[in-house]
Amino acid sequence: DLNVRAPWVLINFFQDMLIAGQGCVVNMSCMKGSKPQPGLIGYCMAKAGLESVTKSAALELARFGVRVNAVSSSFLNTNLYRTAGVTDLDYQSINQKECDTNPMGRMCGVEEVCRAVVHLTSQHSRMMTGQILHVDGGKHNTVRGQQSWYGMK
Repeated sequence: DLNVRAPWVLINFFQDMLIAGQGCVVNMSCMKGSKPQPGLIGYCMAKAGLESVTKSAALELARFGVRVNAVSSSFLNTNLYRTAGVTDLDYQSINQKECDTNPMGRMCGVEEVCRAVVHLTSQHSRMMTGQILHVDGGKHNTVRGQQSWYGMK
């Protein structure tokens, strides 16, 4: 409900206001919407559904000048896992794995996702609609995370 139904209900509820002001919507997805992971079927389905809602709503509302996009990030360095009860050692392991499997060799920062949202709401992106903007250091281009090829430094 949170990832699919809520955005759809909100877009419909505010549709007249969005059209009147030629507004924009930015949904928050993650790479699991296009790169599913075993053990997370419900979450992956929800994010894939959100990305489909984003693209469909963009097509429906484009003729009114309303833009609908989404930002999709990789693992973010937040306190989510800590509040979920993950130990510091496990959290450090998760962080290290993310850095090791990301083509840019680091985790995505929350401020980088925020900048993408600001960009999508700005006049600089007036012709962008129905886009899933990946803020993930190129990780979405990999199969399941970057692994160094023999001989690469």
